[in-house]
Amino acid sequence: MTQRYRGRNGQVPESELTIFHRGKNRVDGDWYWGLPPATYAKHLNLLTLARRRGRGELSPSDGWGTYRPRAAQEIARRIYGNGAAVVGTSSHGLYWEGHDTAAVDYSNWGEIYGWDILAFAADCRAVGLTPLMIVPARGYPYEPWHVIDLNPLGPAPALLGLGAITFDPQGDDMYDDKAREELIHRLDVVMTPAIARIEQMVQQARGGAYSFINIEGSDDIVVVSLINGNMHRIGNPYHASLLDRVKRGYFDTADMLTAELDIVRGYLVAINPPPTAIVDSDALIAELSRILPAEAQGEHRVEVDPASVKAAVDAAIDAHTSTIAFVQKPAS
Repeated sequence: MTQRYRGRNGQVPESELTIFHRGKNRVDGDWYWGLPPATYAKHLNLLTLARRRGRGELSPSDGWGTYRPRAAQEIARRIYGNGAAVVGTSSHGLYWEGHDTAAVDYSNWGEIYGWDILAFAADCRAVGLTPLMIVPARGYPYEPWHVIDLNPLGPAPALLGLGAITFDPQGDDMYDDKAREELIHRLDVVMTPAIARIEQMVQQARGGAYSFINIEGSDDIVVVSLINGNMHRIGNPYHASLLDRVKRGYFDTADMLTAELDIVRGYLVAINPPPTAIVDSDALIAELSRILPAEAQGEHRVEVDPASVKAAVDAAIDAHTSTIAFVQKPAS
């Protein structure tokens, strides 16, 4: 296959790309969305399929959500550490894993697809894009928003509404047939249950409708339920970052993902208790504030292995929650 971008990861001039949007923000400065012409056509077809879901317009992430030059890769690496690719190796840089590739981060995919990762993946594959390549099964963090074009230099498909899709799902040569079958089996069969559980937890967290209040004159942050108005001080700054990341759908590391969601689940129980339970929220949050994965930074913490966080959160919830006993009234 052609290797036009080999040795040029993050160093491809704008003249080789289709630039379709420009913007500016505090982190990235001036940025643009740019893709190889064939990838851009697939992107447009995905927008068309997503539009039919009736929930709005699918969009790349603000900033360098498509092609990502080296300077932007350096910024991402400084901010996210190991959660971002080593500079010069990003799939957003147009050369990745020894092949020409292009990548798009669709930051609002969850809202558009109702957090149905399988529906989003199906639409991506229908237009010739490959989802779920950045997953723990392949040695990466779990990034459901990250979509890759394995054949960015091939022919551009006809646009939906103007003609038929010409993409051949077997047309890329990144994998031979056997390797491709093994990858599809791993992603579609082995990974699907785990991905579905993660997405369900994220959806529940978002459905919890919570926000934050900074207390003036202090470093305290309060988490407030937008459903019932319950609010409680977050006992640990690290937990505030977890609540914020889950609410926005941002996860930096794969091995901490489940642990992060379990800690968030404890806070959601505290501020949005089930209708059949009474929760001592102050005691629960005080206990949660002491639970930190061993890798996290902080003081006065109980360090636990990430695999044990769920048990610690469950124990904290059980210790401070009692079930309401309902007495059935006689029929009138």
